Amino acid sequence: MSLATLLNTPDFGNLPSVFEWSFSNQAQHLAIVNQAFAKYGQQLTLYPLDPFPVGNVTGWLTIHQQAHNDMASVLNIENFDLSSVDFRNKDQLDAWLRLHFDMHQQAAQILGLN
Repeated sequence: MSLATLLNTPDFGNLPSVFEWSFSNQAQHLAIVNQAFAKYGQQLTLYPLDPFPVGNVTGWLTIHQQAHNDMASVLNIENFDLSSVDFRNKDQLDAWLRLHFDMHQQAAQILGLN
């Protein structure tokens, strides 16, 4: 799964696009967890991020932020607060997606992921 798919803006009026993004995000987190262990012997927790729980966005944002906190700590990358976003606000969502992608891109570069 390409890292670039994390830049695709999920449309919350079209749930298949949300679930596609969620699947890609989980795949990226799995690759990071696996490679962090293989490269550094660091065991990161693989949080249940997919499927995206449309009815519990706040809970998802909390565990997703923890996954990013863990990742940033182990890989010594810049961490962003991804714990709050209005997914229905396009400007907020676009900014959130960019910060989210930047963290994944930093992790991928450090870990040698494509």
